[in-house]
Amino acid sequence: AEVGMAAGASINARMQTSGVGLIGLEQGALALRATLQPSAPGVVSLVLLSWSSFLGVLPETPPLLAQFEGRRGAVAAAGPCGEVKEVTLDAIQAMLHETTG
Repeated sequence: AEVGMAAGASINARMQTSGVGLIGLEQGALALRATLQPSAPGVVSLVLLSWSSFLGVLPETPPLLAQFEGRRGAVAAAGPCGEVKEVTLDAIQAMLHETTG
């Protein structure tokens, strides 16, 4: 599967209409790898949003999110994308073992 549990067609369409994107395998694997780095912050979040669509479904823009109105593009803190073809439980366990010993 290329996306997680929310891959149902109707759920996917509803989420995308409201501006929320699905996290693909490559993006998820890169985010996981970034969280395992020694310099990673204590809290990490990966959210794909189309701010105009997301804020467009709200009756009014909350003050906390006003700075994102009209924002275009993406912010990537995890670094450059690499090619990830398959992520297995063994690969995840190996990353955890490298990190925790």
